[in-house]
Amino acid sequence: MAERQIPLFRRKNGQEDGTLTATSAQVAVVDSSSINYKTLTLSELLDKEKDKDSDEFEKAHQDLVHMLTCQAVLRSSFPHANLLQHVTVNIDKPEDVPEDVRERALYRYLTNLKPETFDGHYNDIWREYGTLLMAENLLDLARKANGPDQNLYVVVRKTQFYEMQSELQLKTQEVEELSTRLSKFASQQLTEGNPNIADLSDTHRPTRLGEMYSQLFDDEWSEAFEAFKDSTIAKEGDDDDELYPNILSILQTLVTEAFSFCREKSCEQLQDLENKIKEALKQNTADTPQTKTSDSEEKMEVDQSPPEAGDNKVEKPSQGALDQTVERHSKELRKAASAETVKYQAQIFIKERLPKVLQDDKVRQDQRVISYVQKCVELCWFMNVQDPPMELVAPKEGEDVDKNLFSHHGRKGKKVQTCVWAALLLHKEGPVVCKGYILPKPK
Repeated sequence: MAERQIPLFRRKNGQEDGTLTATSAQVAVVDSSSINYKTLTLSELLDKEKDKDSDEFEKAHQDLVHMLTCQAVLRSSFPHANLLQHVTVNIDKPEDVPEDVRERALYRYLTNLKPETFDGHYNDIWREYGTLLMAENLLDLARKANGPDQNLYVVVRKTQFYEMQSELQLKTQEVEELSTRLSKFASQQLTEGNPNIADLSDTHRPTRLGEMYSQLFDDEWSEAFEAFKDSTIAKEGDDDDELYPNILSILQTLVTEAFSFCREKSCEQLQDLENKIKEALKQNTADTPQTKTSDSEEKMEVDQSPPEAGDNKVEKPSQGALDQTVERHSKELRKAASAETVKYQAQIFIKERLPKVLQDDKVRQDQRVISYVQKCVELCWFMNVQDPPMELVAPKEGEDVDKNLFSHHGRKGKKVQTCVWAALLLHKEGPVVCKGYILPKPK
């Protein structure tokens, strides 16, 4: 049948409203009052379905509910656009349905039904389906013509919208910045002096240092051990023991010496920072006309003895608060700068301390030994700038083996011959972060 431009629908008085490219069989004017027999509806047709648990039926039912809802909204909210009572779309079979809606679930469901399911109302069912399609289209056109819902949307100028958007971004950034500062402050209050709570943003937190300490034993320690085995030191006292206890003792001594060096230097650095900050604060205070610094006041500041009876001065408590503030910020500064300062500490140790611990020039200049020593100093420095500082535990010869802190190396026994690798504690007398190794005496 040839296509031509024909009215989408006609009013009963014959006036045309809209056009649609379709076959002449798709539209017909009928008088609904002439229908005096009961027809089968889509809802009743779906109620006859026996397998209502299938996905196909569920999707078709949802599609029908949506179409019926659109029809109800059209009648209640847009009565001026409700033309369904004046016209009827003449869609009598699946082929009359526009192709762009043939993928819908209800359409597929209806086309798969057997003809006897319709009880002789085949054309009526498809005519109702076409009416519901028109209801959807009319509702969509009515909503577009009516503009945005004032109860759901606010219409503003573009310039005003962009200004509001920019202001929202600024306020969001301010909130995020304040939240970050508050979170950082709360984290500092929580973790300060409390080693049991780790700051996950700290790349050198105790648990991470424990992992690096264990990795040091697996990698650099093994390389340094091979360097010592190739030297004359291996023959000094180790001829009768294939485990080379002399070399093991030297490698452990390098760790403990590096740790002692870092403990000493970190304390000196902290004290220097505190003194410099206090000195700067005193100078700034002395410049103000309200404050007068004298020798007696300076003595009072360093005097830690309790006040005498009848002394109502409050300088000492305020100075104590200042000391705590300076100490806290000095520790934070020392830790924040530790990644840079550790480089200089490693150079000082290798230049000044290492020759005293290791006299053999050839071994001391071996790159494997230098790498091991540098790594030891780096980790020991990070351990000592923690608050509180971490602790290394190394048993002495003849002591009982503490299986909670150490594992056996090479052989088993109850008495310590030499410490191979010191155990790492979270703090002095604290929990174990990384177990060490000992070489027990032969049985």
